[in-house]
Amino acid sequence: MTKYSGKIISVILFGIIIVQPTIVPQLAIYGVVPNLAVAFLIALTITGEIKNIFKTAFLIGLILDIFSGLPFGIITVGLILAVFTISALSSKFLKSYEFFILAPIVFLGLLIYNLALLILSNLSDLSFVLENARQAFSIFASKTAIELILVLISCKFIKKLQ
Repeated sequence: MTKYSGKIISVILFGIIIVQPTIVPQLAIYGVVPNLAVAFLIALTITGEIKNIFKTAFLIGLILDIFSGLPFGIITVGLILAVFTISALSSKFLKSYEFFILAPIVFLGLLIYNLALLILSNLSDLSFVLENARQAFSIFASKTAIELILVLISCKFIKKLQ
């Protein structure tokens, strides 16, 4: 990472954290609000641009928890689980940034993040989740697909910064 790309990434993360709770909810696609911060953080995990990615995930998670309206700490736990999964898988399997290798790794990380949010936010009422499984799965699949596209675009952008 060059001296300037680290500063650019910090500015982008700061901007995303400001834009996520303010502007992005108005841009919902079929009622699904993508999480730009999660997508960019996963892209940073894959590209290895930040050495202390777990500290960054923890900090971004806490900031997003403040604005989310979910029980405090759920986003942080989901982010750390996703970053851990992606970090472990990308160190073993990701030798090049080919779509067919990158997409399943990103999909699994997003799946873990979104499942953690879904389960932890409804922990007290799991019957609600089971009763509304079809609607929850539809929203979940749409959110994961949108975020997968955002991660892949972010990976390309981060690689161009190098």
